[in-house]
Amino acid sequence: MVGTDQFTLLQWQALASLIKALAAKYPAARIVGHRDLSPDKNHDGTIEPNEWLKTCPGFTVADWIKGGMKPLSGKILGGV
Repeated sequence: MVGTDQFTLLQWQALASLIKALAAKYPAARIVGHRDLSPDKNHDGTIEPNEWLKTCPGFTVADWIKGGMKPLSGKILGGV
């Protein structure tokens, strides 16, 4: 998904399908957004917003997965 603000319903559906397929193939993999790969500058074990090198995807991937991988309210292109 490209961007940080809003995505189409098809993009949300494609992302969920891809994550499910990859998680089945690589069950030990950690699934994260780009921003979650930023360096932990203060070495406290948590990558906080002030440490992000990127802000994408604009939502917390772990929370999205825990929530059932549904399109996020306010993040749907077209306002649905």
